[in-house]
Parts: sequence; C-alpha cells; structure tokens
Amino acid sequence: MKKELRATYRALRRNQSHLDPLVQMNLLKLVEKFSKIALYVSMKNEVNLESLINKLLSSKEIYLPAVEKELVFHRLFAWSDLKLDEANILSPIDNPTISIHELDAIIMPCIAANRQGYRLGYGGGYFDRALRDYRGIKIGVLIDVCVTDTLFQEPHDVPLDYIVTESQIIKTH
Repeated sequence: MKKELRATYRALRRNQSHLDPLVQMNLLKLVEKFSKIALYVSMKNEVNLESLINKLLSSKEIYLPAVEKELVFHRLFAWSDLKLDEANILSPIDNPTISIHELDAIIMPCIAANRQGYRLGYGGGYFDRALRDYRGIKIGVLIDVCVTDTLFQEPHDVPLDYIVTESQIIKTH
C-alpha cells in the first residue's frame, strides 16, 4: 500500500516547486521561536527549504540530518560544509553533532502525510527510529495536495506534531 501511495503523491508533487516559498513562510511562523532547529537539504522533489535555512542561519543553530548507520544531526555553519553521507544525502558530516534530545524542533520532508499526523517518507525508517523517544516538536512539510485522509500508519511510525503546507499549519494532536 505505501509503495503505491508514494508513487501517487510523488506524481502530485511534480512541477509544484512554485509553492515552496509559501510553505517556507508558514514554516517560519512556526519555528521562529525555537533556537536549535533540524532542517534538511531537499532532494527528490521535496519542498526546498534553502532560502529559509539562509534566513535562519544568522540567528539560530541549524542542524541537518546525516545517515551514519542511524540518523545523526550535524551543525550547519555554511553551505560549503556540505558533503554526501552514507545515503548520498548532503549534510555537514565533518561538523559537530548534537543529541537529538537537545533539538527544539525537527523539520522533515514528507511525500504525503495524513491528518492524524503520520508522514509517508521514502521507507528507510531513519526518522521513525531516531524520533522514538524524542520529546521536541516534530514538523512535516509538504504541499496541500499531499495531505490525505488515508490511514497508512504502522505501529512503529512516530506521529508529527504539525504539518505545514503552502496554505495551512495543521496541529495534529
């Protein structure tokens, strides 16, 4: 079921990058009160957060995920810090790490998310394993057409606290 959902929502996201600045504006409203924030560098047609990261870098501690057997978060000081990790994801892997429990908020890309707060990612399970005991704010970003009522979650899935799209900020529970 998840494989088919991924294909459907990836197709809906295609050619919708013009909505990314609106998603970023809503996301900024939600995260501006935090000081230690984990974001991501987009790939595979995810919502691009580059301009938001640039805006936050001067006043916040920004961290990016890297796959090192498990998900770890490295501090970003400058775009020139980025290198490919084990999973071919750009991350500042030579920079200091932070314990996930010290992060105020973690922003994650979503292929889709349901209104109950469960995200559909790429299926590696890295975020779900990392977030199992995390007590901070979990935020998924995507576009409106990728928010669904479909129940696809499994027992190991960790729910989001917020879903942010170009038109709304949804508090999930």
